[in-house]
Amino acid sequence: MNILLHDYLVIKPLVEEVTKSGIILASQVQDKQMKGEVVLVGKDVDDEDIKVGTIVLFDKMNSTNAPKELGEENKLCQYEDLLAILS
Repeated sequence: MNILLHDYLVIKPLVEEVTKSGIILASQVQDKQMKGEVVLVGKDVDDEDIKVGTIVLFDKMNSTNAPKELGEENKLCQYEDLLAILS
């Protein structure tokens, strides 16, 4: 199956967040922002810093669940909706 992503990214959410004091927060406790690893990059994303494996910060409210073919846990997010590139 060939899926055109255009300016979208497929992001695998990093479920566990650890606070500075070492407490692990469940995904339900986290606020609107989530960290994730980029799994696929659409052909219309022109940023050279975004590639597979990049860790990004994105808004849960501006992302949607990816189709099952792209991974059930993965999220679709438009490039312009990214909050930060972390690595």
